[in-house]
Amino acid sequence: AFMLVSTTRRPFSYAVPDGRFARDLEVWALPKLGDLGEGFDEGTDAVRERWPLVSLPVRDQIPTPQDAVEDMPRDFSWREDRPHTLSFVEALDNGDPRNPPSPEGFRDQVFWLEGPPYSMDVRLRGPRTEMRYSGMSTCKDGTRLLTEWRWKDRRTRTWVLPAGAAVEADGAPPSDRWLLYDRSMEDRYDSP
Repeated sequence: AFMLVSTTRRPFSYAVPDGRFARDLEVWALPKLGDLGEGFDEGTDAVRERWPLVSLPVRDQIPTPQDAVEDMPRDFSWREDRPHTLSFVEALDNGDPRNPPSPEGFRDQVFWLEGPPYSMDVRLRGPRTEMRYSGMSTCKDGTRLLTEWRWKDRRTRTWVLPAGAAVEADGAPPSDRWLLYDRSMEDRYDSP
């Protein structure tokens, strides 16, 4: 079993909320329940291996516009459809919506880390988004729903990525994707 661990580092800031404090992200390999035995020492035997992922500084330099995000890896989570695989996102516009998007028109890039071992140097490209990445859900058959949003016009879009659809070599979304929703976040009447 593996666990994604976020550890807050000192000194703590008085200028930002605790969600923006400096922190370290690691993946821990935990022992199997049957391996604990009677002589289990919680302090030394609890973690078999550790893989440091990233050391994030205090996030106090995020630009002020509404669609701004930090210019570093964010939104780490386990993938639902692939065992032992993490996903995370990085901004392609330095996190500032006033900057132009990438030359291809994308703002965010999804990456995947397959492990063990886990290393940010061996990351796989996932899909890119034209707006800010909001999340990805996976259906039982492997179909993925990729959601992106933009605060400026309160727009949200959800794309269907068919099961087995490969991401293009340049990180572009699969060509066989199709648009499920393109709507206003404030439109409750037409909300799915």
